[in-house]
Amino acid sequence: MFDAGGKLIRNDAGRHSFSSDTAMRAPSGRVAIHLARSARPGNWLPTGGAGRLVLVLQVEDPHDAAMGGATNSGDEPNVQLPSVRRIAC
Repeated sequence: MFDAGGKLIRNDAGRHSFSSDTAMRAPSGRVAIHLARSARPGNWLPTGGAGRLVLVLQVEDPHDAAMGGATNSGDEPNVQLPSVRRIAC
């Protein structure tokens, strides 16, 4: 997460991103990351009142089993990329 100028958002938590190793998953395997000024339980990124935000989703290995990379009857993977949704503001 970056500010509109492409810079990391300063915050007391020193938290700017999550990876597949650091994000907590629900029992279903789903990952939800919350962006907010004040602390939230779970995967929270502090916005610090930055205004407009730029989110970057980097998928390095879409064939990974954690990404739903199981193959269909052929050799092509059934990759389901994650979605980003704005729930509330």
